[in-house]
Amino acid sequence: MNVLVDISNVCPLDIRQSVLAEVFFDYYKDESRFVKKASLLQLGKFLYSLKGSKIDQTLVQLYASSDPKLSSEEDLITQCAYTFPGVLLALGGQDWQILRNTYRSLIKKDISSVRSTLAASIHEIAKIVGNKVTTEELDPMLKSFLNDSSTVHICFSHLHEFLQVIDEKDRLAYIDLIVKIINKSGHNWRLRQIFASNAEAYAKLFDVHTAYKHIVAIILNLLQDDVIEVRMNMCKSIYQIVMHLASEQSYFDEIMAFIMKLFSSSMFRDRQTFLYICEGFMCNETFFDQNFLTQFLTLQKDRVVNVRVSLAKILHNHMKCSGVLAKNVHITRTIQLLQADPTREVRECVLAASIECDKMKAAEAPEEDEKSPDNLLNMSFVSLEKKLLSNGQEDEEEIAEIQRQKAEKLVKQTMLVDEMDVKPQANKPAAKLAKDN
Repeated sequence: MNVLVDISNVCPLDIRQSVLAEVFFDYYKDESRFVKKASLLQLGKFLYSLKGSKIDQTLVQLYASSDPKLSSEEDLITQCAYTFPGVLLALGGQDWQILRNTYRSLIKKDISSVRSTLAASIHEIAKIVGNKVTTEELDPMLKSFLNDSSTVHICFSHLHEFLQVIDEKDRLAYIDLIVKIINKSGHNWRLRQIFASNAEAYAKLFDVHTAYKHIVAIILNLLQDDVIEVRMNMCKSIYQIVMHLASEQSYFDEIMAFIMKLFSSSMFRDRQTFLYICEGFMCNETFFDQNFLTQFLTLQKDRVVNVRVSLAKILHNHMKCSGVLAKNVHITRTIQLLQADPTREVRECVLAASIECDKMKAAEAPEEDEKSPDNLLNMSFVSLEKKLLSNGQEDEEEIAEIQRQKAEKLVKQTMLVDEMDVKPQANKPAAKLAKDN
């Protein structure tokens, strides 16, 4: 039967709906109970392979009400639940009426594999059947999954996709449920991580006022979560969320004020979080320069090693992935100065950032500049340090000499960060920022 489905996937439509359908019925009518069961186990996949063709309604009815002698077998029921979205997609949302009772019957099964499968795909069913059926029929089914400890994490992963199908007024009913799930998560921090991963989607499901009133409070709370994975996932969405709120100046100002509180916090993990929030804004050079650059650079001297390591990693990732700030003199100065950091991990990360930065500059610079004294000196510094670090050597005297020579060069060029006059410009009106971005 597996071969029949594979053949159907590559055959012309007319062959599928005629010849192969007849072959399937031959298997289903076989005297062997095992052959008959094998055909039913593959029925859903076979129906999906017929999408785009005129599907024999006898096959559909067979899927909707399989042989009572076999319907109590768990593997058959689980396979039916697994293939249900594909079968519905092949038939089209307009044929929901045909499969409605089958779906309701599956929902009522007290079988963990069946409930987990249905919870993982209910958002796909919603996309196929549309707003009306989703609101009237699937809504209570979804809430039953969210209130079940065995399926909540599966269903919660795609809740934002389900909510996209229903009207905004109906989405509001889910906010209290979301808050309840997060507040009750306790040691089950993955539920909070799931929300953090999809926070941008949740914010954009609502208008600015509703998003700020209901969603932002959850977001700001998760930025200070005890679990680092939750905080890091939340940081990835902040840029887009701030831009979404930027049309309302008061909302924009309040969330920016909260971010600055993280920077000035006495807890090192809050300062780390500030840095990872900054990473998202680095793609927007103007905004980053006006709002975060001074504070971002200040943390190069943080007393906690983990904060400086995070800064170095962010600089490396930025130069490797986009390098928007590769030409920013204050950023490049910081990369150079951090190469004198007493912590090896910091030096390794900023060295990698420096190499990526030099690659971008070399690709853009005229060939005649490549052999200038300054470029040659920088290249020698980078090459020697890279060799020392990659070989796992810890010759502190050699590295210290390199750092000393760099520092002398920077002083001569008056490039020390301590002497920088970095004055952030006044924030643009939030509405203007939203327009620009």
